Amino acid sequence: MTDADIARTVRIASEGEVAGLLHSANEREDVPVRLRLARAARTNAISNLRLESASGQMVPLGELVETRTFTEDKTIYHKNLMPVTYVTADVAGAIESPVYAILALGPKIDVEQ
Repeated sequence: MTDADIARTVRIASEGEVAGLLHSANEREDVPVRLRLARAARTNAISNLRLESASGQMVPLGELVETRTFTEDKTIYHKNLMPVTYVTADVAGAIESPVYAILALGPKIDVEQ
């Protein structure tokens, strides 16, 4: 078993892979069937997946890899070399289109120069 075999197994377990096509007489196109582990089970189940070794013995993936947990640095956004914070929101209510909210705010934030 190679590093590529291990990497492929982890990729299939996390991202999934198309295993075949579902043929339907009523549909115009075939539907791809994607197999992958359930999101909630991915963390623990991946280390329990078994791969076939060169001798034909099934070996758990957890015995072949070393896992490490770490926290990545948070992204700092910049504009014109200055740090910025972006604030986003959703519009809800009788008129939900963001265009109406922007048009209503225009006169309130209009500043004479």
